Amino acid sequence: MPRRAKPQPFLLQPFVMASVFLASCGITPTPTPSASCAASSAEIAVYDGGMQRMCGCAEGGSGVVTSGQTLVCTVPAGTSVFFRYPGIVNSHQVTITGQTTFPVRSSGSGVTQSDAWTFNSSGTFTFSDSFTSIGGTIIVL
Repeated sequence: MPRRAKPQPFLLQPFVMASVFLASCGITPTPTPSASCAASSAEIAVYDGGMQRMCGCAEGGSGVVTSGQTLVCTVPAGTSVFFRYPGIVNSHQVTITGQTTFPVRSSGSGVTQSDAWTFNSSGTFTFSDSFTSIGGTIIVL
């Protein structure tokens, strides 16, 4: 009677390597902030796992936040704040408290989706992503 071949441990290595490679698919690197936005605009990137100030906020810098942190963006009245969703895999829905709730955004379109809200009066406005609970504050001067 033939004996069964004993499993070879070296087959485990390619399997582990393939698993690690495939697990990282869909992870988009943090976008690079732009030095400037168009006049009277600011941009916040919403990506899987965080948000980032891209341009137009008085705070400057990249301002990357993840769960449990708050992004702050200070702008003058009359500024349109764009929420862009570059390379997302998960669903996102940004709500600006007391102002608006944007549509659910998800992957599959092949283009970067965006939403915008113009802040015409001064005040402090909170916003959050309903699916990740990551959010921040827009301070309008």
